[in-house]
Amino acid sequence: MTLPKVRLFDRQYADSVPCDGLEVAGSSHALEVLQRLAQRTPPGYFVEMETELGPSLLIGLGANLSAVQFTTAGEEYQNFVVAFGSAADGEFVEFLMNDTPTPVRRRNCVSSKVLADVVEYFILHSGMKPDLDWEEV
Repeated sequence: MTLPKVRLFDRQYADSVPCDGLEVAGSSHALEVLQRLAQRTPPGYFVEMETELGPSLLIGLGANLSAVQFTTAGEEYQNFVVAFGSAADGEFVEFLMNDTPTPVRRRNCVSSKVLADVVEYFILHSGMKPDLDWEEV
């Protein structure tokens, strides 16, 4: 099976070399790069994975928690986030995008294990991991 091309873009450090626009060669390479990026200081910023097929995955890389937002391809884009916990949870985690703190509900944050599963599925199928709860935003 031929995998679609997937590129990684740094949404905080636009001049990030060699990561901005990097073509990742499969899920293990993508996870290796993400682990390396997650160790940067300060933690908590966005990167994005885009496939040649159109869908994208916006990833908030944090020290302990991460966030993922899947965006569909096509004329009418739809955004979905992973949902855990109660909708009443008012706590937020901030991730930087172009030096702007962007709040993400804690209930929409995931562990590094879940993030790895989502990234692997995205690279293999250009879609949302089906066994997670996703909600449209």
